[in-house]
Amino acid sequence: MFLQFVLLFSTLFATIGAMDMINTGVCARNSEIQNKFFNIAFNDGFMGADVASSYSLGNGNYLWLYGDTVWGHFSGKERIFSSMTRNSIGIVRDNTLHLIGNKTYFTTNDLTYEQWIWVASFDTVNKYVLGWIMEIDHSSILGFRFARNVVFDLNINDFSYDEVAITLPFHNRIQWGACVYRQSDTTALVYGVIDQSTNVAVMLCDNSFSHCQVLNKNLEFSTPNNIDGVKVLFEGMYSEFSIRKDHHTGTFSILSIEAFGSPFITAIESPDLISWSEPRRVCAVDEEMSRLGMFCYAIKFHPEISPFSYTVNCNVVSDFEERIKTNPSLYIPQFLEIHL
Repeated sequence: MFLQFVLLFSTLFATIGAMDMINTGVCARNSEIQNKFFNIAFNDGFMGADVASSYSLGNGNYLWLYGDTVWGHFSGKERIFSSMTRNSIGIVRDNTLHLIGNKTYFTTNDLTYEQWIWVASFDTVNKYVLGWIMEIDHSSILGFRFARNVVFDLNINDFSYDEVAITLPFHNRIQWGACVYRQSDTTALVYGVIDQSTNVAVMLCDNSFSHCQVLNKNLEFSTPNNIDGVKVLFEGMYSEFSIRKDHHTGTFSILSIEAFGSPFITAIESPDLISWSEPRRVCAVDEEMSRLGMFCYAIKFHPEISPFSYTVNCNVVSDFEERIKTNPSLYIPQFLEIHL
């Protein structure tokens, strides 16, 4: 997802101390699951992707939803980059990843040529896909800005999709909807940042996402027209994450990168999805990834694969097309096993 502006962060790793990484501990990679899902035969020209969400189709088959997707071909063992689409859908079947067409999935008819959609979250209960509509903004340091959220209803039988709610309430200042958590059969919680900051708030939405209410400072869900008093649930959790529930303790947790470009993964916990703890460091990406100048983002929980399985994406700050050729960790979701 961050292919367009990685060059802006070329000095981020210069300030990372090796002692901090040693004291924190290194995140454990799960090579068995990695081999099962990503160190496998790639078909259809797929060379890599980010922001990966998974869903079990049964019989050992899995549906995967990706963000920015790299296409190309193999030359020996090298990946040769040729093009990119914004989102894609794949199925892992018979130890092979099959992509459902070389095209951009999840788009709308009213997008302008300066707009695109990034997949942010997948509601595995009702098969809703939450996306961000982004648009070019030359005045921004990143070159783009958030426009609005959009929700799609995905048919997992034929991979068609319908737009079900063009806008989650934008005028209540919650933007960049990062995560959908299915609270019940009729309601969902949507977490997102406030006013393009790193402060995270929450909305309570009905099953169709056509009516949403924002949590205010009185810990009550107000009407969407009330723009005052939005409750900040927590700070500093960057824009792609998912919620994990511990079925033994009943507590909830969110994992994220400590700061954009940081090698540290942090966690916050909650007993009720409203009151959240202060972030604490859990582990760090391994030293080799840091040495190679990679930064990581988009931590996603995969409960149907393992109760401890997360994927994280790693990118580089320069020479992407050259370095993707031979580095198997670059722009392929990396499975980590994290016990809180």
